[in-house]
Amino acid sequence: MADPQAKFVISAEDLVTATLKKVSAEFGGLGAAATRAATLLKTFGGALSIGAVAAAFKSVVDLQDEMGKLSQRVGIGVQSLTELNYAAKLSDVSTEELSTGVTRLTSKMADVAQGSKEATAVFDSLGVKVKNNDGTLRSSEDVLKDIAQRFSEFEDGSTKTAYAVEIFGRAGAKLIPLLNSGRYGLAEMAKEARALGVVFDEKAAKAAEQFNDNLT
Repeated sequence: MADPQAKFVISAEDLVTATLKKVSAEFGGLGAAATRAATLLKTFGGALSIGAVAAAFKSVVDLQDEMGKLSQRVGIGVQSLTELNYAAKLSDVSTEELSTGVTRLTSKMADVAQGSKEATAVFDSLGVKVKNNDGTLRSSEDVLKDIAQRFSEFEDGSTKTAYAVEIFGRAGAKLIPLLNSGRYGLAEMAKEARALGVVFDEKAAKAAEQFNDNLT
C-alpha cells in the first residue's frame, strides 16, 4: 500500500510544476524559472514548501508590475528600467530608491520645459542637455545616462552629492555609486542583465499587472 504522505508530496510536485508552467507562460522569460522551481521541489523531496515557491514567483510578478507602472510615470521603457534596476542592485540601491530618483529626475526635466531658470541652471552647470535642438525634451533615459557619465568624470564630495540630491531628490545620495558607473558601466551591466535573463518587456509587465488585478 502506497505511503499517503509520499503520495501527497508527489501530487503536490506535479501540481506545482503544471501550475507554474501554465502561469509563467504569460510572463515571457519565466518558463525557465518555473522549471527550476519545480526541480527544487523534487531535489529536496518536498522539503521546500509550495508556499515558498509561490512567494518567489509572486515577487517576480510584483517587480514586473512595479516596473510597468514606473515606466508609464517616467517615460522609460520597461526593458531599460529592468536593466537599470539590475545595475542599481549591484550598487546597493533598492528598487524603491531607484523609482524615487528617476521620478524626481522626470519632474526636474518638466520644470525645465516649463521655463524654470533654477532647474535649467542645474543641468547647464553639470553640462547635460535636457532639450533636443527642436526644443522638445529628451528622454529621461538619455538624460540619466549623460548625468551618469558626468558623475563618473569628477571626484566624489559635497558638490557631487549636492547635484545628486538636487536632481534626484532624497534618493540622490544613495544613487551616486550607480551614477559613478558612467554611461559605459551602465551599458555593461545592462548587457549582463540580458545575458542572465533577468530583463523583461512591456508585454510581461502588462501581464503581471493584469495578474495582480485578478488576485485583488
